[in-house]
Amino acid sequence: MTMDDLTMRKISALASQVLVLEAKAATDGFRFLTRLIAQWKTGTTRFDQAGECFLGACVRNYPQLDHAFAFDLTSHLHSF
Repeated sequence: MTMDDLTMRKISALASQVLVLEAKAATDGFRFLTRLIAQWKTGTTRFDQAGECFLGACVRNYPQLDHAFAFDLTSHLHSF
């Protein structure tokens, strides 16, 4: 894998597939996606404020390595 295999893109809407990932995470005892989805629906968390962005990292030919990152320049990098 090289940097040419990595694509970063801004996420402006949650894909429906996130519900499948959320169910798996909840089964494993992780509630962060449940919280993200709930807050996204209410508009309290959209990563659209100054200094924030929500990014997806896609690895060509390695879909199991795809990740989403929320980046808030005022605090921390969060991996989902």
